[in-house]
Amino acid sequence: MPFRATVRAIATDSRGRLVAGGKDSMLYGLTEAPLRLNDDVYGIAADLRGGLWAGLRASGLCHVAPDGDVTYHTETGMAPLSRVFTLLRVGTTLYVGTRDNGLWALDIADRQRPRVKAHAADSALVHSLSLLRNGNIAVCTSRGFWICTPGLGVVSRPSERHNVICAAELPDGTILLSTNGHGMMRQSHGKSLGLPKALRAIDSYALNMAWGPDSSLWMVTDDKLMRYSFGEDRLDVFGAADFGENLTFSESQCCIFQDSLLYVGAIPGMMEVDVKAIDRYVEARDDGGGTKPWHGAIAVATALGAALACKRRKKAKAAPQRYGVAPGKPEVVGADTAFVDRLNSVLNSVIADADADIDSIASSMNMTRNMLFQRCSETLGATPAALLQRRRMERACQLFDAGERRVKEVAWQTGFNDPKYFAKVFKKTKGMTPTQYVENQREKDGK
Repeated sequence: MPFRATVRAIATDSRGRLVAGGKDSMLYGLTEAPLRLNDDVYGIAADLRGGLWAGLRASGLCHVAPDGDVTYHTETGMAPLSRVFTLLRVGTTLYVGTRDNGLWALDIADRQRPRVKAHAADSALVHSLSLLRNGNIAVCTSRGFWICTPGLGVVSRPSERHNVICAAELPDGTILLSTNGHGMMRQSHGKSLGLPKALRAIDSYALNMAWGPDSSLWMVTDDKLMRYSFGEDRLDVFGAADFGENLTFSESQCCIFQDSLLYVGAIPGMMEVDVKAIDRYVEARDDGGGTKPWHGAIAVATALGAALACKRRKKAKAAPQRYGVAPGKPEVVGADTAFVDRLNSVLNSVIADADADIDSIASSMNMTRNMLFQRCSETLGATPAALLQRRRMERACQLFDAGERRVKEVAWQTGFNDPKYFAKVFKKTKGMTPTQYVENQREKDGK
């Protein structure tokens, strides 16, 4: 299906699937057929159960279940929740940035009834939100840059009322800001700092910034894509000559890594960049190999539906899982052994934690979310969410095999607050309901 509108939001759900939404009110990737919502999609945040939250331009917030069932939430209990511009989920808290209605922190443990935890009132436009390494929230607004606690307490106020579009935390702990009108800026604890030499060459502002699996910072402007290597202080710039056509990119939540691929929303369509192939491409280009687009590194898709279908086909043709993450020691050799052993330990520690998510697992592994996704995909052939779910199902079987017959108790011990949802996942994974599994065990035991 041709995608004729601006791609406004791209994300991966908890199952590792690429999902996207745009200014035609369509949501792609969650269900087999594109799903029409009642307004344009301006933000996407995955939940922990295979569904997602969507922020709508003028119609508030909605939750979309894995089967496509949509629940709209236009009232928060304190004020109308409308004109959503950006979303950020951290555990069971959903941060909602709006235009003219401030920043909200919602408890989404019950996805049918999100509850207000905090509200920071402001008439500014909240452009983007990001999670800092210390757990605080970076808030980029049309009236400056804020740092808030998870409960929206103020840590740092804007020293200047610049229109800050997006921010990225650099390896040295400083914050890189992209502003409309004042270019790129860097600060620490509210104080302005000088920019590294390579970044001073940027003559426009970035719409979006995202860290890649190789620890490079990718930045998107109106018509360019840039890669900044912090350790080398090197900036690589890609434009129309590299893309093969003139492109205009969109703002906010339009960069996401999956299987080492960078997806960038465009007007219309999207662009896919293989970050592993970029180094070879840059070397060939800079050595005089011409600027003809190298399609192994950069691909432009103006038909989003086709792009997502292609992504599914690639996954379907992929080699089967190479290493299993199940009870016992996996068959791995070399440098991967330490990674899998550590991952096993972390997954075992969070099996019963209903609030465990990919961000917390990545933090325990001392990795970014993107790095964890890449390592799991390359080494184990599965997403972190799939590995956690598999481990939980294996643990459930162990409990049933050990004599536990109460489905509710096993659900609770494997991180599920809802026994019905646990039963649904168990049946999908094992091909039978928990009750049927228990009955089979009884027959085997002669009981």
